[in-house]
Amino acid sequence: MNISTDKHMTDHEVKRALIAACAAALREKMAFQKRAMDTAQAEANTHKGAMSSRYDTFKEEAQALRDGHAKQVQQLGDIIALVQQLDARPSTKVCMGAVVQADGGNFFVSTGLVDEPITIDGVDYDCIGPTAPLLQQLRGLPNGQKGKNFGKEINVIRVF
Repeated sequence: MNISTDKHMTDHEVKRALIAACAAALREKMAFQKRAMDTAQAEANTHKGAMSSRYDTFKEEAQALRDGHAKQVQQLGDIIALVQQLDARPSTKVCMGAVVQADGGNFFVSTGLVDEPITIDGVDYDCIGPTAPLLQQLRGLPNGQKGKNFGKEINVIRVF
């Protein structure tokens, strides 16, 4: 996702844009899962249940697939709600909702489910989840502190 503006964005505006873009990317994933769920249900509706595989009827298999997609839709909905509740005010240390500029890249601490970086005014931000190994090493660090990720030293240049 790429967001470009003609003016310099404040830290607060960058965080708001990241939150919105992250939620939008998750909604796209949710829409994909809903389409897959509908496809699986349509497949289940085509089977009468007479033909069966080794363990389940084809209809039951398609319904189980539909149920798996439905569970992912529910989980994505919960994650979207959490992302939208993130505080857009500047952070002073690495924590959930913080934007971290480090010599290893720029990160938005939110969820690890966004596959592509979010680009705002030419700057890429990778979304990382609260359980990411990088975050475990940097959690709680303020500007200018150093952490390690798999033995490599990382300098936290700026947190907001």
